[in-house]
Amino acid sequence: LPISKWFQWGQEVATRIRKQRVTVVGGLLRHQAAFFNGRLLAYAGARYDTVRFRHREFIPVPTAFAVGQLVDKQLSALKPNFGVNYKVNGGLRFFVNYSESYFVPQSEATATVNDPTYKAGIANGWDYGFKGSLLNDRLNFTLSGFYAVRENVQVTDLQETPPGSGNYLEVARREGNQLVRGFEFDFNWRLTEQLSAGGSWGHIYSIYTDYGAAFPLAVGRRVQGIAPVNGGAYLKWAASGGSLKGVSANIGVNHVGPTPTEAPNAGDTYTTTRTGERILTRTTYQWRLRTPGYTLWNIGLRYRFQPANSSYDHSFALNVNNALNQEYKRANRLLGEERSVFLTYTVGRTGRNR
Repeated sequence: LPISKWFQWGQEVATRIRKQRVTVVGGLLRHQAAFFNGRLLAYAGARYDTVRFRHREFIPVPTAFAVGQLVDKQLSALKPNFGVNYKVNGGLRFFVNYSESYFVPQSEATATVNDPTYKAGIANGWDYGFKGSLLNDRLNFTLSGFYAVRENVQVTDLQETPPGSGNYLEVARREGNQLVRGFEFDFNWRLTEQLSAGGSWGHIYSIYTDYGAAFPLAVGRRVQGIAPVNGGAYLKWAASGGSLKGVSANIGVNHVGPTPTEAPNAGDTYTTTRTGERILTRTTYQWRLRTPGYTLWNIGLRYRFQPANSSYDHSFALNVNNALNQEYKRANRLLGEERSVFLTYTVGRTGRNR
């Protein structure tokens, strides 16, 4: 019997039978130039994307198209990007970049795509900071900040139906905005010929600046699923010669801070006046909920060798993720992975005999 037969108990009702095809085509043109003997680097470019939806629904849904009707829709956008990188001194450079993006969730339902008001999400933002190299290039670092605005986020608005009645319905529209800003720092340091270390740390402040007229108090609250704090560090040792040549080992740690899990209006109850004003009547503060932060340790051991007069190299690796078997939850509230052990063998071609 087909597998599906084992799970049919006679009471099921199919709510969706659909066929969705999404085609994405795009291209990027970029030009880079150097000035003042390479002290100043600059670039400018543009990216073009077109997304074509070809969707069909085979079960009646409350939309304006017929069952089996092909919904053929195409969206396109041309977005610019540019930036400069300036050498302040021998080991320090300053950079600033601007870019705009265009994105369409490819899993959008047919009814959503078919809506005449449907539009793609867009974003624009800046990143800026310093790249440095110290100690004869043994220590390299990047300190940067970013500021971006995301638009056309789906939110809930109010619509007076019929006009002049004082009766308002909640409707979903792509009219919301998010603000994302923060900073990050990362470095790598070659302590000795055998020992190196590195790490990163970032802080993200992501909030809703427009969540629609139906939930005005959501403005200023955190965007769900984005951890405000994250970072990590590692230490790696690699033998440079002798009987241990080809052997390396590493240990790393990653930290993710408490992460908002709920929509910014979760738990809020409103009433609507005849003029469309929304008044909060009660709240459970569900929007404050977060998954606890967690810290995971990973370790690895690797051996790589290349036989004499061979153009192939061989690697054996042992990696242990979540080595302490820490129990944690991801931003989607599902349990994270337990301790996992991976043994791998890799063969590669170097293109030359040793």
